[in-house]
Amino acid sequence: MAITKCRECEHDVSTGAKTCPNCGAPTVQETKTESATSVARIILMVLAIFSIVPVMMYIGGFGLIIPIILFILALVLK
Repeated sequence: MAITKCRECEHDVSTGAKTCPNCGAPTVQETKTESATSVARIILMVLAIFSIVPVMMYIGGFGLIIPIILFILALVLK
């Protein structure tokens, strides 16, 4: 593992660390992961919302399982 500089305090931080040991700021890898997770959650929520009407029109009440699964995936996604 390599050593990089913290974005906040310029202290040496291992690339394997999730936060800076000096100031607690998240590392670049940690913030990228959080951003990707947020985008994935938004996409799943939008898909779930926009799939409710077509599912009800073409499949019926039982088809609501699809949007429910999408909502659960968005909530469970870390």
